[in-house]
Amino acid sequence: MELSHNIKQCYTCNIKFDSIYKKNVSKKVYDLSNIFKYFDKKILINMSEFLFNPCHNIIYECKSRNKPIHVDYDFDSDDENDYYYWNETKKICTNCFKKGLAKSLFETEKRLPYLRQHIIYFTNKYMSCQKEHLEKIDTYFLPVNYNIYYYRNKFPIKIKNFFSISMD
Repeated sequence: MELSHNIKQCYTCNIKFDSIYKKNVSKKVYDLSNIFKYFDKKILINMSEFLFNPCHNIIYECKSRNKPIHVDYDFDSDDENDYYYWNETKKICTNCFKKGLAKSLFETEKRLPYLRQHIIYFTNKYMSCQKEHLEKIDTYFLPVNYNIYYYRNKFPIKIKNFFSISMD
């Protein structure tokens, strides 16, 4: 099992996090410079860096009848209904994270991803979604860690004029 802190590129698109992060920050600096024409560029860069995460950790549960190598428990019975459960983490870029959220929230599930199988929203590099849905997600505050589990919040939390997606 790979340790997610050593990974330097997106699991889905295989592009380096640093490259995507710099591109997103540059685009935001450009957008903000059109609004705040007299602000120093360093201030705009600091503001923009605050708005983006270099990457996102998607934490999800796996289930299998076969015992994975890294699981260190056994069952006492020979019941064929016993399953092994463990958590895994995929480290993805902000662009892939936004695509997955937009696809689930606006196009298919009509809510945030919450089932084990919903990891596919974040790991399918051929996933596409409508541009206006991605633009909506651009206005959200996104967490560094996102847990996919059944009892998580169904929708982003609205705080005044902003939306925030919680870790759980």
